[in-house]
Amino acid sequence: MIIKGIETIPQSTRMGKDVYDDLTYCMQQWQEAGYKAAMAVPEPEKDTRLEFAITLFGNLLWAATVFFPPAFAAATATRVAFATASTATKAASVLGAVVGAGTVGKLVNLEGKLNSPPGKQLMSEHLAAQVPALLKEYADDADQFINNSLIHLIFDAYAARFSAAVRGNNDDHTEQFKQFIGSVAGAQARRKAVWEKYVFLGQDTAYDNRADLDDTVPGGQLGLQKFIGKQLDLAVADFKRQWKAFEDAAWRYARAHSDGRTYGRVPNASGYAQYVTYKRRTPFKPVLSYKGIPEAVVVQQQANQQKLAAGVR
Repeated sequence: MIIKGIETIPQSTRMGKDVYDDLTYCMQQWQEAGYKAAMAVPEPEKDTRLEFAITLFGNLLWAATVFFPPAFAAATATRVAFATASTATKAASVLGAVVGAGTVGKLVNLEGKLNSPPGKQLMSEHLAAQVPALLKEYADDADQFINNSLIHLIFDAYAARFSAAVRGNNDDHTEQFKQFIGSVAGAQARRKAVWEKYVFLGQDTAYDNRADLDDTVPGGQLGLQKFIGKQLDLAVADFKRQWKAFEDAAWRYARAHSDGRTYGRVPNASGYAQYVTYKRRTPFKPVLSYKGIPEAVVVQQQANQQKLAAGVR
């Protein structure tokens, strides 16, 4: 099976426009999956609602985890020569750079209640605001991916339709291959390749549902949502741990700076005042980490979080 001038086919078939549509679809699915995953998080205790909302809005690494699966560094398949680590890093770095007008004031007015109707709308708008910058980063590198990898991945899908004997002969399939690219089956193969080999690289964020023993692992938007949801579960547990440590430190400060003769198991007015003083002087600054995220991106997102926190407080 021979394809003549395979490197020229993407341009002659105007594949770039189709891939841009695929990328737009991917980002729309990411936005919706991130929103649904965030809304599924149980509402935190009243004292921590605003702090947790600041953490979610300011540090969007929980939503970026789908671009950096745990096995990312080892993903060096022969057909995928383009290092999408660079693209993912650039894309994740721009997350949170855009904060909608009035977001700070709305967070304060909501008191962190993200599950309220206004809170849901605010989260949806916040994620939607990230899509243009994300799309631009992936689109900027897409031509290289198309020429180095995608055209070969689509050819693999085309060749898989034939027997080994046909694949092994020297017949010219150039025109048939071009027709396949323009077909529904070819479009599906292209979108699947863009999704799995360029944007969402993990085995748990596949384009299609897949069988796993006696169960079915969801793909598409639901797969993204479940993957992000697992990261959020870990983040919530880490947030709670850090908040407890912060609270314990505040009470230790209160004990150390109160009258020990009157400070019992139930803090007195003086002790509570010292507790409040500690929290005012030492703002809570949770640092949440996620596996597989480059350190530079972590630092950037943490800076975004602190900037948002400063505006809220």
